[in-house]
Amino acid sequence: MRKLILSLTLGGLALSILVWPVFAQENLNQKTPKEDYLIGEEQNLEIIVHIWGEVKDPGEKRVPDGTNVGELVSKAGGPGEYSKLSNVILYRDPYLNPPADKIEKLLTGADDFIKEDYEELQQHGKVEINLKKYLENGKASYLPILIPGDVVEVKRNNWYTWQSIIRVASQVAIIAQVWYWYSNAD
Repeated sequence: MRKLILSLTLGGLALSILVWPVFAQENLNQKTPKEDYLIGEEQNLEIIVHIWGEVKDPGEKRVPDGTNVGELVSKAGGPGEYSKLSNVILYRDPYLNPPADKIEKLLTGADDFIKEDYEELQQHGKVEINLKKYLENGKASYLPILIPGDVVEVKRNNWYTWQSIIRVASQVAIIAQVWYWYSNAD
């Protein structure tokens, strides 16, 4: 009986010593937690990302894995009235970038401006994307692919700023006119 218990104990210990490096290596290679990926209604893999700024429906979005920045803007109802599609910012944890070989394969035949965007994203965790340029040049397929936790911000255009200035100036003019009438009414 002692030999059986001893052999089972030693066998379990040997098995755990052999299997442990496999599990440890798996955890070292894993950059994005599996909990960040979800199974969607149509049994496809989905991720959660965020979109802010000048889109019709900003907020947290659940999108299929492989969705790019342009598709996310569409899923958020499209660009808003004051959106500046030449100034879309993608924020990403730089430690969660896809492997370099995968990006290199994706960028085969890409224009220089596209390669520069990907390099900036990898180095700084933030890139300003000229979505309008991608679309006008027929390069929408090269738009950065989103990963779990990415944040996309669509900035406002200058027309919004001018409208705000004009609105404030008109309100100041009304107040000045009322004050003028009141002070001259005597």
